[in-house]
Amino acid sequence: ATDIVESYGYDAWLESLQQDAVEFEKYRISTTGYIRRGIIGYDENNFPIIGVAIGQDLKVRTVTIDGVEYEEIDTTQNLATYTADRVTFWQNGVEAGYFSNSELVVTRIRVADKIIIGDKWEISRKNGFTLKWIGG
Repeated sequence: ATDIVESYGYDAWLESLQQDAVEFEKYRISTTGYIRRGIIGYDENNFPIIGVAIGQDLKVRTVTIDGVEYEEIDTTQNLATYTADRVTFWQNGVEAGYFSNSELVVTRIRVADKIIIGDKWEISRKNGFTLKWIGG
């Protein structure tokens, strides 16, 4: 087996209790979510990348490597991929952020309270922007 795909579906609806309700007859929500485990892509040397991909309406695409067709995750969707050395968040085909080799890389960060750097420095929003030595 090359991979395992788990599929989850959700349906919810409300129906009008009054037969003469003209403006609100029926409201319905549907969504699907997928978890795919196994080969989720190929690296620059065409070696398979083993991992987990999670997303709404997750899709695969066909790639040709050395004349042979293989499936890989379509990263143009919004999803997250988890491999042995990296966690990546994809938004509309772009890596929005990843965590790898003890490093978090993102394009934008919103901090609600403060940042502690090596138990020595604190960056906070107390009295505006504050940089404080807390290293003892």
